[in-house]
Amino acid sequence: MCESGEQVLSDVHVYVPPSSQLINEGHAITRFYFEIPDSSSQLVSSPSRKTPHTAQENVCWSSAKQRLESRHLESHDDDDDDGDDDDESVAMATVDEDGDLVVVRKRRSHCELQNVIVINHSMATTLDSVGLQVWQGCLLLCDFLLTHREMFKGRVALEMGSGVGLASIVMATAASHVFATDTGTNVLEMCQRNIDHNCHNLVGYSDKSEEKAVVQVRELDWLQSTKSTDDPGPFQWSDKDIEKLEEVTVIIAADVVYDDDLTDAFFNTLIRLMSTGKDKTAFLALEKRLNFTIQDLDVTCKAYDHFRWHITRLTSSQDVKYCVELLPIDFPLCFQYRRTEQLEKESAVSLWSGASNYRS
Repeated sequence: MCESGEQVLSDVHVYVPPSSQLINEGHAITRFYFEIPDSSSQLVSSPSRKTPHTAQENVCWSSAKQRLESRHLESHDDDDDDGDDDDESVAMATVDEDGDLVVVRKRRSHCELQNVIVINHSMATTLDSVGLQVWQGCLLLCDFLLTHREMFKGRVALEMGSGVGLASIVMATAASHVFATDTGTNVLEMCQRNIDHNCHNLVGYSDKSEEKAVVQVRELDWLQSTKSTDDPGPFQWSDKDIEKLEEVTVIIAADVVYDDDLTDAFFNTLIRLMSTGKDKTAFLALEKRLNFTIQDLDVTCKAYDHFRWHITRLTSSQDVKYCVELLPIDFPLCFQYRRTEQLEKESAVSLWSGASNYRS
């Protein structure tokens, strides 16, 4: 656990290609390039975009989904010569155990990817300002959203702890209405700036490109209730917003588990949102961060253990029927980042309610 005032830096910012990032006095602008799993859809206006290779596979409980054959977006030099080396190429070709030819395709660099989201963010921050950074769990969640766009098409969605707004922007490529929520003026203003900069470039959620999602940045303090107010502030909830909140069917959150008190407040707010309005499904993505502690004399993850305690509490609830599923991380890598071993093993959790109201 970090000491008060100690600076933390997301691994995402360490591995971003230098050519994609501009840094000035702790503030940065990063171009997040990404691949689109479905070659028939285009999320960002880019007439010159090349169509990626795709393949079919079954993902989790869903039907067959499109998946990229090229899972990594790292740059590689093209070692092919212009000379006639056909004979040598055939001699070096390999086959699999069934005798089928193994086709090796060149991995694509970010320069070849025309889909990009530009994000303003901070670099190293104190623990109380980590929402100003982009974390691996967010990119994992974005991969999931892009791979399963049909699942979220036309939905009304809400993100808890939106931070700089990257996941909400990705959700806006499928959902019809998105509430990007967080707390703190600095975080909310940066989120709004990123949404204003990117969402006008995104193709609409429906088959008609002019129908684009409505994305609203709203303040949601997990320690307080959500109420409409006459305050003219840009991030306050209006009566109309509260009515729209009843239509939310999808809740998303990424990397919100790092402090036990905040985790308690997060689940209290999540339960309140899940138990009102329409039935909802929540998708949570997080990274299990391991630390050696003197107290345990072992490598532990107290924050993750506390998160699992809340999951157990939900599944045994007598008020609302919750079903929790740990999703396999077998969907394509769409963004440029490195999935850690912890991300691959335990990261995306699907949580949904079979009933939207408390039982009497």
